[in-house]
Amino acid sequence: MSKKYLKLIIITSLIAILLNIAEITRPRIIETVIDDFLAKGILDNGKLTVITLGYIYIGIVIFQYVLDFIVTNLTGIIGDNIVFEIRNKLFTYAQKANISFHDKTSSGKVFVRIINDAEDIFCLFSDVFSTFLKDVVLIIAIISIMIYLSAKLSLMAFIVFP
Repeated sequence: MSKKYLKLIIITSLIAILLNIAEITRPRIIETVIDDFLAKGILDNGKLTVITLGYIYIGIVIFQYVLDFIVTNLTGIIGDNIVFEIRNKLFTYAQKANISFHDKTSSGKVFVRIINDAEDIFCLFSDVFSTFLKDVVLIIAIISIMIYLSAKLSLMAFIVFP
């Protein structure tokens, strides 16, 4: 069922990766401002100024919120469409089920199961999928940056704090 939404899921995943890249660049800008400008007591080093970096930082934050809004809405749309299809198929199945099925199971129980199970699947797609993807990419990026900055220190951190 989710195969026809594969294109939308891939687009959402790519946007989530862009969102993580934007999140990772923010500390680097702050580091540059502190180390290259504030520690030296200057506001301009020829190429960049503190104000320019501030505008870049604000732009990245706005870009990040827009991407987060898009990811949240796309995962909601995917989840809504999948739940709609599942509910329709389950309802059709319940209508076409044989009489003995309906004799054994109360109609209220069947419809509550249809609604609750479909809602659980919606939560999987809308909440878990987007959060899981963003968090996995963020963890991989943070570990990569740690190893890039200091492989020895990163290795010690992984051994001492498992």
